Order: sequence, then structure tokens, then C-alpha cells
Amino acid sequence: MMWKWIASFGGVGLLRGAPGTYASLLSAVIFYILWRAVPDLAGPLVIGLTVIVWIAAALCYARAAEDFGAADPRAYVLDEVVGQWITFLFIPSLCLLPGAQTVEPLPPLTAAGYVAVAFFLFRAFDVSKVFPIRKIEDIPGHWGVILDDVLAGIFAGIALRVLIVVTGLIVGPGMIAR
Repeated sequence: MMWKWIASFGGVGLLRGAPGTYASLLSAVIFYILWRAVPDLAGPLVIGLTVIVWIAAALCYARAAEDFGAADPRAYVLDEVVGQWITFLFIPSLCLLPGAQTVEPLPPLTAAGYVAVAFFLFRAFDVSKVFPIRKIEDIPGHWGVILDDVLAGIFAGIALRVLIVVTGLIVGPGMIAR
């Protein structure tokens, strides 16, 4: 029974409607609380949590696929958590990309605004499955299920960075976050 609780991200995946979206939303709330509570540690904490959730996802996948009767069961939402948290690592004040610089205060959005935009971008890439995300999904087993969300998270993060630069160019050169 414990594996079902873990695979469904504390039962979120068992909710009716859009469990992947609910898991992404809960991930956003957890991320926002961490970011506001310990801003200097938020990036490393999210990386650590992402690795832990990915390991948990790998350990529960076979049982979830068998018991839920699908290769990518709706209730198995740990892949959405991993992909969503990857997107958040592209936010300027957290960005751990080599050579990335941050500008404080966060231009031109508030912290909640960055989280909201990152959430919607990830969901858009995860649901639309633009090339090559859909192709990655064809990899058998756990790898295909989780890597499509990892790639959606990376694409959403890149889109977030592009959006920040374009918005900065429109608002003015002093507002550009690199």
C-alpha cells in the first residue's frame, strides 16, 4: 500500500480529473514554499528532491504499471513532479546553468509570477508532447515515462528564459535577466 501512496505523490494521482496537473500544481506549491522559506537553499533542495523523487519513481514504476494496468498509469504522477521541478531550476535567481547571471529583484515578474509561468509552460509542453517529447515517450518502461517529462521540463525552462529575455527587451534593458 505504501508504494501506491508514493507512486501517486501522496494520493494526488488518485484524484479524479487531471492528476498530472494536480501533481504539477502541488509541486509548484512545495517549490514556492521552499523558495520563500530558504531562498539560498531552494535550488540545491529542489535538485535533491528531484533526484529522490526520480529514484522513488524508478522503484515504484513496475508495480504501478502492473497494478494500475497501464504502461503510463494516470495515477503514477511522479514523472510530472520531476519535470515540473526541473522547469523551476531555470528561474533567474535559482538558475544553476553555467554562466547564468541573476538580477535581483526578479525582473519583471514577482516570485509567484515566475512559478505560475513556469507551471503553465511545463503543463503546455507536457500535454502537447511536441517533437521530440512524444518520441522519447516511446522508450519502453520507466525511462520513456519519466524522460518525456524531463524533456518537457527542460523545454519549458528554456521557453521561460526566452520569455524573460524578450520581456526584458520590451520593458527595457535594465530589466533583462540572463
